[in-house]
Amino acid sequence: MKKRKAFRTKITRLYPIFTLTITGFMLTACVLGQENVQEQVQTHISKMEASIENPVNPDTSTTSNPYDDIQNNEHFEAILELGIPALPELKQSLAHSDQDGLVEYIYAIALEKISKTEMSEQTEWRTGKEFYTIYSAYLKEIPDKVTSIAAEPVSDKEKIAQLKALGVPAIPYIFDVINHGKQELSPALHYLTDNESKSDMRKWSVEHIDQLNLLTDFVEE
Repeated sequence: MKKRKAFRTKITRLYPIFTLTITGFMLTACVLGQENVQEQVQTHISKMEASIENPVNPDTSTTSNPYDDIQNNEHFEAILELGIPALPELKQSLAHSDQDGLVEYIYAIALEKISKTEMSEQTEWRTGKEFYTIYSAYLKEIPDKVTSIAAEPVSDKEKIAQLKALGVPAIPYIFDVINHGKQELSPALHYLTDNESKSDMRKWSVEHIDQLNLLTDFVEE
């Protein structure tokens, strides 16, 4: 909690005029927007389950490979398009599920893809619940890992590669170290934001403060 408060205080101090005028609106919009995202995720998940269980083409019945089931699945693609706001709902759905089958595996794939992480390269996982355990541990390590990487006595290129590998949930922490003087690490942030932060990082941070806070909450819950 202390880290989250510290991060929000830094953003507010950097942009007092902007935050004073738009904070109330953004808080309301963020709550309403997140509720809408939750509904969309659940709707697409339900439709995705139905499309997998009852394929339009009987010859393409559910296989043992979840990656085959999500291929060209419009509902899975719609979840991915929701991006960062979908992460909390996907993680919560996986955590609260009392099963550990195909759907839970698909939750895991969606979390991995939106997060831009390759958890299987670090630790092997075979089920959605196994992924949840590994992913939750990975999230908890992010704040300290970003700080540690930024201070390592290695080349900037190597640091940037390591920061990229931490994925989207690391964005607020990478932004923080850059804001504290590590400008040379900016390419990692630009990569994880699909270059949205590249032209004007400060303006980007103001416009995306709701997502920065969402990711901070997501990592530190």
